[in-house]
Amino acid sequence: MKKLILFLVLIITPSFADIQMIIVRADDLDATADRHVMQGYPPPEDMLVNSGNWLLSPYNRWSFQNTEMLFPTRTISHGKQAQEKLPKANQKYIQAFSNMKFSIDMTFDSFLEDNYVDGIMVLKDGAVVVERYANSQTQDTRHIMFSVTKSFTGLLMEILISEGIIDESRTIASYVTELKNSAYGDATIRQAMDMEVSLIFSEDYDDPHSDIAKFKYAAAMGRPPNGIKATSSLYDFLPQLKKDTQHGEKFQYASATTEVLGWVMTRATGLGLYELIEDKIYQHINAKKDSYILLDRKGKALAAGGLNITLPDLARFALLVHNDGVVAGQQVIPKLVISKLKRGGNISHFPNSDGVRWSYKSQWYFDAEDNSMLALGIHGQSIYIGLDSGVVVVIQSSWPNASYGKAGYRRYFFHKGVKAALEK
Repeated sequence: MKKLILFLVLIITPSFADIQMIIVRADDLDATADRHVMQGYPPPEDMLVNSGNWLLSPYNRWSFQNTEMLFPTRTISHGKQAQEKLPKANQKYIQAFSNMKFSIDMTFDSFLEDNYVDGIMVLKDGAVVVERYANSQTQDTRHIMFSVTKSFTGLLMEILISEGIIDESRTIASYVTELKNSAYGDATIRQAMDMEVSLIFSEDYDDPHSDIAKFKYAAAMGRPPNGIKATSSLYDFLPQLKKDTQHGEKFQYASATTEVLGWVMTRATGLGLYELIEDKIYQHINAKKDSYILLDRKGKALAAGGLNITLPDLARFALLVHNDGVVAGQQVIPKLVISKLKRGGNISHFPNSDGVRWSYKSQWYFDAEDNSMLALGIHGQSIYIGLDSGVVVVIQSSWPNASYGKAGYRRYFFHKGVKAALEK
């Protein structure tokens, strides 16, 4: 039982700083409230979404699909290549999915409802088994992905390393001198990529005084409560962070670390992060629609959590990784880059126990027992890639809390059920 409990802690939240997660029961919330958010001309005052309440339920049921109406953004163009519609899976897999069983009391429909799923796509061998939308979302809706953005950032950095533009053994300060006296001054690019930079930083999403809350205010992603002064931008916030112990000895999840990687890439190339994602990744996946990324007050694209993308295009990105950089028969990302990405990280540095074998590599989670890799974002955003099963699952959600314990528990068993059903 201890093994299962730890397993669920790992997958429920992208942060391990605070395992005392707030769990909100679905029946404790007003199920009809989200239907009135931003409705009317004008909407009633208590149903207006703003930068102060956009992460809260029920306002996030609207805001996660409309962040460009709340914050500054930059477009990531999908390009002008011909789009190929994702193929439909063989009927035997569709039937196997419909007969899927779970080891907990859950059905597919109850999973969608209880996990506040806005969009979900399940694929087998690159073909769509099921695609479902709710909460007014459609195929063309661009939904915020929060920390799934980190996995785009990690792949991008691996590409730049492979091209010789960035040396993963060099220190961060050798690229960004402004960080010389911060926690990142003597940390290497590789240590940052694998979240092994040791710094004084709390990733508690429910504490308005935590470091991640101050990070959010600096990124212009939230309105600080009275008595808390926001730093003007991430460029000003990141140099203030201080080192804790030795780097490279253990995993420490910190969104600030990913923002540092974004800063390094833009400094090394002279290009904005949105331009790099567009040129190196997005225009090669046969995306159907432009995506966009949030900016802070000084125009820094949020490498740790600002990407907004449609569900089908998120699936195309996941397939790019699953298929070793091949899209429509063309090698668009070097196979060696993806192979390096898929090796997983140092299991001994991850907070595992009782036989659990998780790791973190280049901004992706890895489950050695399941042979899968995951990208996870708060409020229920996720990519699941079965490395030997051909199963890919992408989900966009609006959980009522950043770390919604029961939802993470259900998602874990959903992945297990899908893999078992489609492997037969």
